[in-house]
Amino acid sequence: MRMIGPYDGERFVTERQLKNRLSSIVAYKDRMAERKPYEFESLLLGEALIDRHHAFKAVTVAPTRFGFVKNLDPDLHHHGRGKGRTMSVYFKSQWCIFSYHHIVSPLQGYTKKLFELKCRDRWQGRWQKEKKSSHMCVRCRNRLAADVDHIFPSHAQIRDVCWTALNDHFPDLKHQWWASHQDPLAGKARRWNDTHPLTVLYDQLTQQGSYQSLCKYCHRIETRNRAKDRTLDSLSLGASIKYLLGEVAQPETKAHTRLREDS
Repeated sequence: MRMIGPYDGERFVTERQLKNRLSSIVAYKDRMAERKPYEFESLLLGEALIDRHHAFKAVTVAPTRFGFVKNLDPDLHHHGRGKGRTMSVYFKSQWCIFSYHHIVSPLQGYTKKLFELKCRDRWQGRWQKEKKSSHMCVRCRNRLAADVDHIFPSHAQIRDVCWTALNDHFPDLKHQWWASHQDPLAGKARRWNDTHPLTVLYDQLTQQGSYQSLCKYCHRIETRNRAKDRTLDSLSLGASIKYLLGEVAQPETKAHTRLREDS
């Protein structure tokens, strides 16, 4: 069996062992606590990062400075939800976001999971505030509305449609996004192009959707109930999806113009 490592002199038999070791270094309890420091040093984490993480394969000297850094970019999804902090490494005089899960299980290409995070970035950076209709939760009416819930279509349905369009009609864009993920300093290159037909498709489905403002507790309940209830009327969604996908298959300028006229 091929061993993983060595990283700072330590070897691992399985990915689970590596994950447990990295989890002990990351120390989530320190991130969530009010006390500082949020920064720490680790040669083991640095050596594992440049050996296995797709964005750092070309790096030859392992970075050792890590931390949970305030995410000030409104276009990027806050993975560190508790305090608005994101796991980052200090690289070439700046903080770069990364996930240690991609050290444990290295990515070999642009996955649907990466695309789902990208859709969350678009939703939170462009649409969430606009679709929020109430300051109080409309379900319990006791707690502040922290989330905006997709009633129909669900965000999962929108992501699935756009993921299909990306693979079927825009393989070059998928390749471009994957290339940007292999560069730890290419944050801006990962953003959505507002005029691209795929962005227009995502925005069109989002714009036409129905929403409700919920607290986090009620949002979890609604999401769980919706997952159990598969009787949603998908015919109208399917018809609009078929139409929109037909449009984005056309040349980009034509698709953009016609979709804009219909919105």
